[in-house]
Amino acid sequence: MAVARPGRVLRGLSAGLILALAVQFGATPAHAAETGVAIDEIRDVTVLDAIKGGPSVRRAAAAALLSSDQELRAYYETGHDAALEADQRAAAETLASMD
Repeated sequence: MAVARPGRVLRGLSAGLILALAVQFGATPAHAAETGVAIDEIRDVTVLDAIKGGPSVRRAAAAALLSSDQELRAYYETGHDAALEADQRAAAETLASMD
């Protein structure tokens, strides 16, 4: 009998909550802005980031999904890159600390 690790269960529940919130708030009409990318497409990408990203990307994506469309677009345009850089920096520091 396999026992689920608490971390996996919590991540699964978190991903489910994020997806449920994205679907609930995703009923806003799609519109193209200056970037030419519809907000629904940005939301879809952000949901994937919230599920599959590193720790910083997941936190930033979750916060963006719970925010306004403008903040969601800001995450898409610049926030993801900053969060990804933080994840990469943390991974490099972890590798550097190994002897």
